[in-house]
Amino acid sequence: MLNDQSHLLSRLDTGDDHHIWILYPSERLFDDFLEADEYPPGSEELTETERRDIDYRIHKAFALIDEFSKIWANEIRCVIGTIAVLPTCLGRTQRHFNCRTPYCGVIFVNAFGMNETQIAEAILHESIHQLLWQGWELHPEFQVSAEHADIQSPVTGNVRSVQVMSHAMLIYTATIELLTHTIRTNEYLDYAGELRSRVVALKRGIRVLNAQLSNLINMDAALEILLDNATPERVVQYVYGLQAVK
Repeated sequence: MLNDQSHLLSRLDTGDDHHIWILYPSERLFDDFLEADEYPPGSEELTETERRDIDYRIHKAFALIDEFSKIWANEIRCVIGTIAVLPTCLGRTQRHFNCRTPYCGVIFVNAFGMNETQIAEAILHESIHQLLWQGWELHPEFQVSAEHADIQSPVTGNVRSVQVMSHAMLIYTATIELLTHTIRTNEYLDYAGELRSRVVALKRGIRVLNAQLSNLINMDAALEILLDNATPERVVQYVYGLQAVK
């Protein structure tokens, strides 16, 4: 796919001989797979300076996740092989996404104008989606089911399926932990106020979303307990069916 365009790739070493590839934008890179509004076919390549800047912030973002939670960092190492950087021409209109199981192991992240904490949140967010989609593919008995039911996110306002919004419960919880850790361990962080406001919004969103989900799906006991206290250990146990959540 990339031929000799090795300058479009950067290696993110994540420890223990593991690595994740950072894939930078290029013209027509994903035009056979993604819609034009997701990844415009005329996307221009970044300059070397732009690539170095994004590379640095993604490295900082993963280091932040690794410092925050070894468990989440290890799961990301297992389920993500490539972080595809979205073209800067999208501005902030497209934040980040993944393609579920048809394109396992790749997450698309908009690093345009994002600080390392925002990038860390995006990586964590999409990695949890990937972890759950892949886990449900392996263990379909764990899937949340609710026919023809959609929910409006209390955080973003977007309308998504019950399955996606059950992911959101876990994502919100993990994100709150990440942001709280970042605030606590960075005494002079100049955007700490923004992070505190986001934590408040996410906590409010969890309460609303929990009520919405309870009205739409019959959660098995393990999932109900998990959503009440979604620690990294509990999520991993639930997804892979390693043991009952207790």
